[in-house]
Amino acid sequence: MNALEKLEKSKASESLDHDNWYTEGDEAMKNRPGLVRRDGMYIVRRRFPVHAAEALKKSQFKVSLHTKDPQEARRLYDAAILDFHAQVAAASINAPNTVASPQVVPVSRLQAIALERVRTRWQAEELELWKPHTTFRSEDDPVRLLRIELDLLRGNAEEVYHGFLWAAEQALTAAGLEDADSTSKEVLANFLRRGDIDIFGACLRHYEGDTSHALRDNLFTSLNGFDGRAASVDVPAAAKAERSSDSRVLVDAGAAKSVNQAIALFTRDPQRANLSQKNAAGYATGFKLLREVVGGSMPLTSVSRAHAREVQALLEHLPPNASKRFSNMSLIEAVAHAKSAQLPAISSTTAKNVLSTLSSFFNWAMAEHLIKVSPFVDLKPLQKAHGIDENRRPYSPAELAQLFSNRLYQQPYALVGSACPGRYWVPLLALYHGARMNELCQLDTDDVRMVEGIWCIKITDQSSTGGKKQLKTKSSHRTIPLHPIFHYLGFIDYVRATKELRRDRLFSDLTLASTGYYSDNFSKWFYRYRKRQGVDSRLVDFHSFRHGFRDACRAMKVTTEDAVRIAGWSKGDAVESGYGLGAPLQHLVEELGKIRFLFVEALLPALQVVNEASKETGIDGQEAQTTT
Repeated sequence: MNALEKLEKSKASESLDHDNWYTEGDEAMKNRPGLVRRDGMYIVRRRFPVHAAEALKKSQFKVSLHTKDPQEARRLYDAAILDFHAQVAAASINAPNTVASPQVVPVSRLQAIALERVRTRWQAEELELWKPHTTFRSEDDPVRLLRIELDLLRGNAEEVYHGFLWAAEQALTAAGLEDADSTSKEVLANFLRRGDIDIFGACLRHYEGDTSHALRDNLFTSLNGFDGRAASVDVPAAAKAERSSDSRVLVDAGAAKSVNQAIALFTRDPQRANLSQKNAAGYATGFKLLREVVGGSMPLTSVSRAHAREVQALLEHLPPNASKRFSNMSLIEAVAHAKSAQLPAISSTTAKNVLSTLSSFFNWAMAEHLIKVSPFVDLKPLQKAHGIDENRRPYSPAELAQLFSNRLYQQPYALVGSACPGRYWVPLLALYHGARMNELCQLDTDDVRMVEGIWCIKITDQSSTGGKKQLKTKSSHRTIPLHPIFHYLGFIDYVRATKELRRDRLFSDLTLASTGYYSDNFSKWFYRYRKRQGVDSRLVDFHSFRHGFRDACRAMKVTTEDAVRIAGWSKGDAVESGYGLGAPLQHLVEELGKIRFLFVEALLPALQVVNEASKETGIDGQEAQTTT
């Protein structure tokens, strides 16, 4: 029985988050299972699980959102779904103990069930398509009939929906999953519907003259390549195009590249060879979302603005560290879970970075003539950006006192021991020099040296040991004098002792993370440390030392040019900033000496004699400030 003979019995399934599930091109309904529109008004409709239906005495949840505005519907949808899950939970609590808990079937398993069913049907249909057909009577015109059926499948007829739900229940029972929950049944039903829509669409294109026989739904493109005709039949070149999802396999130079193939070319581009491991990993989330939304084997040219919008919408609810926290889920599943569990999403800055990486990828593809237009142009995060009062801020004097009141800092460093020198020195160096965390964590012993008779720290990406260092910008390369305070803290003695032990790295206790940065593991320790010290505001972190240093420079009237040179900020676009060598190191020593944090120094035993020594070193106790 071919597609034409089964038109009235078709049980195709379209995902609840598919563009055409209820209304063609309705953006409000994407990624919102159960959101429908009737007579222009948005409603939410979900079927209750069997045990909940029995307890609630009704088979489905149905509520009107009382709006025709798609944006308002999106806002009200989450509250309605929460009400649905609350009713299911209440019914579960009151349900008899004999009722088995419904099983949540992983989406990957549901996809596999749908894929196998569509594989069998599509192979049978393709064989039928190549058989000779007699002349069709006008009322049996396959093009007309297929168009009618596709309209029916893409519509919202109750009988079609329930037909596919029944087919999903049968398929789950056959797979030994008869206790699957209602959501799993709905998802599979809609996968099945997508499959039939895809098959009918391919049949329609065949009768209209397109004999490439390619399924276009990203869920089923892996089935492409089956050829039901005799071997003697010449298959068009387009039908033989490479569809492998293996990114290592590339098609002929003149052929269109798949998403996976384009990503493989992008990552191997010689111009990207110097990307740090961390920066390269920054593309991972965007590429993973792109593959899930579009499909790795789909042609890159098929990625549309609608796909880009879908990625944008997913990022709005994507939980932080989703790949690690929900390693058994796809990112799309993680988003659905995060929404139902009301988990916080990534920040607007993180979402912006992901969209930026994808924009960079498609800009590269345009430059390589793989596509003509980038679908990610000017896409902004949907998350609300933090206001100025919600941005990262410097530590307050009280917070700095809390951070440095730990017993780690309550004795001279010589008595602390050598177990954790990085944990002792890095926060202090950041406080008084405004340096970035990784700049300090990756220092070699040779990076602290005498220059023009002054002890200095050299911030560079060149390592005397042959290792690889990372700096954020060109302006990060600099040589800065050591703050006079550190002569009293014993830092020079520590450096000399480390060199005598023939250690290449200044802080050998700090380990290299898988990202290629020494700062990543240190950052995790510092986060736990400041929490233990009672500094738990979400507006502060290690980078707050850098903010505090800049405020201290302003308070002590250190010029912008000197502050920029010391901390390694970008010099901006001023032409004059590129001229000359800058102020001499002795001048910078004097400027650094103005930066003092007395409430921290009072906690450090090694500095109890600093006021006496200040007369000789040029550290003026009268100018000491408590700025942050």
